[in-house]
Amino acid sequence: MKQFLTVLLLAIAFSGQSQILNYDFSTFTSEYSDLTNPTVITTETWDDPDLVIPVGFDFMFEGIIYNELFIGLSTGGLLIFQNGATTANALIAYSSDLIDVGYNDGEILSPISVQTSGTPGAQICKVEWKNCGFYNQVDEGIFPDRVSFQLWLYEGSNDIEIHFGPNTVKDFSVHDGWLTYGILQNADLNSGDIQFAHMLSGSSNNPTLVSTADLNTMFTLTLDTTPENGRVYRFASTVVSAPEVESNFGFNVYPTVTDGLINVQTSTNAPGTLEVRSISGQLLMQEIVKQTAQLDLSGLSAGCYFIRLVESNQTMKVIKQ
Repeated sequence: MKQFLTVLLLAIAFSGQSQILNYDFSTFTSEYSDLTNPTVITTETWDDPDLVIPVGFDFMFEGIIYNELFIGLSTGGLLIFQNGATTANALIAYSSDLIDVGYNDGEILSPISVQTSGTPGAQICKVEWKNCGFYNQVDEGIFPDRVSFQLWLYEGSNDIEIHFGPNTVKDFSVHDGWLTYGILQNADLNSGDIQFAHMLSGSSNNPTLVSTADLNTMFTLTLDTTPENGRVYRFASTVVSAPEVESNFGFNVYPTVTDGLINVQTSTNAPGTLEVRSISGQLLMQEIVKQTAQLDLSGLSAGCYFIRLVESNQTMKVIKQ
């Protein structure tokens, strides 16, 4: 198995600390369409691509704002948001070891492209993998199985979607017996340590999102079939946490959809600094809170806002109606 995740996990020393996944998972179907006139970012045939993808706007992933993401580390569908980082949070858009089906002949037949469109403040960055093959087949000179899919990143909401197009996969073993999608938290890209994994398992039409810090359990988390044409996996952003917590502070905000008042509860009786920021990062309000407090957002325009507790560097998203 040539996948990055396999190589990475051979050396895993999982932490026993619990990690919260900051997304709600859902699945549905929607007609799949190839991107029209996207920017092709593969300038040559690829096996283990090392690509920089411009997002086109600020996108928050695990509590940090980025405007680029990176494909690398062997699978072709594993993305990190901080190039050159030693520890990073990663997004698994496709765990199988993908390859350009024209790799042996030097002809690009499986382009990877990007397109950002929409109104500023509500743009969507779409990354497309088109007509991709599988390393274990192309390496043997056979090319029967192909997959196409897209990753969508939403400005403002920071939601993530994986859209699946047509595929010709008939034998699940092409995935080396392990096909999953999800999020890795605090992956050490040098040592192979990962603190936590949140991955899909079970029926590809109705998968379950499972969180684990156990290596044996992780390798059992696999879908039973290749996702069908038109299937969409959606990770809707809820609470966004930075990878390193600076203190013992923790907090909760409710309701997360409000026409004005929100309640805040912190995990200690020590005073903490609470910030209200716009989706562009502009500081709109700042309050000192102590265990429980109430904020009035009625003076703000309808839209998405981020509530950040400075001491723990944790952020929650709220919608002002």
